[in-house]
Amino acid sequence: MAAALNAYRYREENQFEYRIYSFYKGDRVEDRDIMYEWQRSAQDGHWFLRVGDPGPEEFFSHIDLHKGFHRPKNPMGYIPRRRPQHGHFASTDISSLLSPLKPDEQKHILFCVDWCKRFANAYERGEVKRTKADAARWATEQHALIVAAAEKLHEDEGRKRQTMETIPAAPKGGTLLDWVTRYERADYDPIVFYDNTGKGRREHFTAPELVIINEHVALKASSDRTAITELYEMLGAAFDRENDAIRKKNKDLGAKVHEELRVPNIDTFRERCNQIPRGHIELAYLGKEAARNKNAAVRFGIDTDRPLERIELDESQVDLMTIMMLAGLWNKLTKAEKDVVSRVRLWITAAIDTATKNLLGLRFHPEEPSASTAVATLGMVFQDKSQLSETLGCVTRWKQQGNAEEVVIDSATWLASMAMRVAVLDAGACFFQPKAGDPRSKGTIERWFRTINRDALATFAGRTWGSPDEMGDLTASEQASIAYDQYAELMYRFLIDVYHNTAHYGLQGETPLAAWERLNKFYKPTPPMSQNIHRHIFGVKGTRKLTNAGIRFLGIQYWSKALHHLFLKKDIEVEIRVGISDLGMISVKHEQGWLNVPALHQEFAGMSVWKWIAFNKRLRILNQTTAKVHRSVALRAKEYLRNQAEIARAEAQLGTAVVNDDDFKRWEKSLAHTVEIIDDEEEEVPVLHDESNLIDLYSDMHAGMLLAREEAKAQKRAAEHAKTSKRGNSDRSKRPSASVEAAPATDRSSSSLDPARAIAPSTSSRFDR
Repeated sequence: MAAALNAYRYREENQFEYRIYSFYKGDRVEDRDIMYEWQRSAQDGHWFLRVGDPGPEEFFSHIDLHKGFHRPKNPMGYIPRRRPQHGHFASTDISSLLSPLKPDEQKHILFCVDWCKRFANAYERGEVKRTKADAARWATEQHALIVAAAEKLHEDEGRKRQTMETIPAAPKGGTLLDWVTRYERADYDPIVFYDNTGKGRREHFTAPELVIINEHVALKASSDRTAITELYEMLGAAFDRENDAIRKKNKDLGAKVHEELRVPNIDTFRERCNQIPRGHIELAYLGKEAARNKNAAVRFGIDTDRPLERIELDESQVDLMTIMMLAGLWNKLTKAEKDVVSRVRLWITAAIDTATKNLLGLRFHPEEPSASTAVATLGMVFQDKSQLSETLGCVTRWKQQGNAEEVVIDSATWLASMAMRVAVLDAGACFFQPKAGDPRSKGTIERWFRTINRDALATFAGRTWGSPDEMGDLTASEQASIAYDQYAELMYRFLIDVYHNTAHYGLQGETPLAAWERLNKFYKPTPPMSQNIHRHIFGVKGTRKLTNAGIRFLGIQYWSKALHHLFLKKDIEVEIRVGISDLGMISVKHEQGWLNVPALHQEFAGMSVWKWIAFNKRLRILNQTTAKVHRSVALRAKEYLRNQAEIARAEAQLGTAVVNDDDFKRWEKSLAHTVEIIDDEEEEVPVLHDESNLIDLYSDMHAGMLLAREEAKAQKRAAEHAKTSKRGNSDRSKRPSASVEAAPATDRSSSSLDPARAIAPSTSSRFDR
């Protein structure tokens, strides 16, 4: 393994290798606020055309694109294909994704996609025919099975029947066939189910006319092999019969109440017949077996050839008790503390590439898995994680990233949540959800977790994780936090340096890192995802008030012309997405997409949330209504914070909870209400405070996050207990609960019995004061 690390270090220091990217129809690239659409490829580069500009085309060489995508400041951004804009909003600041849509619209799109996939699988197995009656029969049976499974799951979880959500009704046969046809014609793009009524071209024929037309179009894919001219004659006869019946009804009513049906011309009918997929026609002409042998791909198990073709995502659990034992701290705890620690779990959520066995996303978190932890881990797949590996002191750079083609998740509620599925579709990927209880469908991630539990924990066995002198006078609870945090750091280092550079049996003895580099040279990858698109999809979700001054977030003011136009419509609260690694720009939800809104002062570009809070702390501008900071002071403070190991550890988020909007609002209470960057000439420039002001930032912030979550859970349990007590008839049931979870957070005597304090370095956060 030492030889592999030395070879890797030599290549990094002595060679410059530019990457050749591949593009597809509809791909776009944004460079310095200019949007380009890919046109064609050449031997030494690619040709692009500016969006909204008739020409001429512009050429970018492979080296130009590589340098542009890896530019430290304002890099080029890649916008995946298959996301056509809906509506006619011409601004390049808005990207049309599923996430800006309303929740009802998202549910409708996912509902249609689910039924289309179910129908396609059933049709492949021969369980349903592509007819209106059979589709209606099959949909009714499937709906009954879905309701039964949901009721059983609801009952197994111990919840009452009254609290079960209503299962949407199954689509009708004709509606389902129409969905399947539209989905196929759109190249399986879910955006085709977006309700674009009134914005696009409407169907020329009425519903009764379409019923007859679609029935005769479907006859084209029949074993009779009827010619289109004969089918058109049959279509005309069917319309004549219907019109005869309509004329008879009008005669009986004595007035022209019903309009006669219009017969399409033969060219329109032929065009619709030609839109039937070739595979359906060959299935009717050749039979099931012959058509499958001619068109179906033969696969034995999970067979992936290129990186990012298939990503598997799952979670596992490690006991804090195991970590404490490996750290040599278990025997130092009291019995009460052991009872608490034995109930605390460390969760691992990981995403792995099936073809190369490389780790693409990894999060250690103390809270139970949720949609937030799953989306945060998925977001790491599309990012370069070199800064994290450098912060941890790894020899190997964790630069594996890219745009996933397929994401495999299991049936857990947090993985199969709407937020997770929308994120996968917005990222240009498709998701595969195997049936419950079938680990073979995602065997790579399952085997990887077994490997980690066996090899990694064995590697750390017997480690003391710091001498008693280093521990100082820390309590057992604070020692537990050190063990907890260092375990996450050592696991990161083990996986990045050891696992990626160790020969893998599933790769015929090749290391995962070598397989990644080899296959990425053989299969040209797509460019890195645009930073704006990544923030739209994976940014932390929140809501803020929109005023004529823009949006204020963590004391930073954001404004743009497009945002002001949105304000002129109405004074509302808007949904925002924030990238915690860069506060220079936020995303604001618009009815037609996402707005990229920059901060008023460019000094905030590239500043993470952790650096920004430390910036306020270092300059002593906490709890101020309006803080004015000189530009030179701000630049020196940024430079100082850039080299602080404590800040780097905070940005690494080792074993911490996933940041949410509640954390932002809690931090906003202690930060300056508004921070303004002023020129040095306006006032006398003050001297920076002593560097010792920045102490225990990492411990304070993350301890506050854990304590806030535990206190919220305790308050919720206390409220539920009080509500239950009111329903009781005895005096005993009306007495307040004496449970540990409901104890006040400021009670120092109960700190050893609080799970949050068993893993938090301090009882409160300085930023909460």
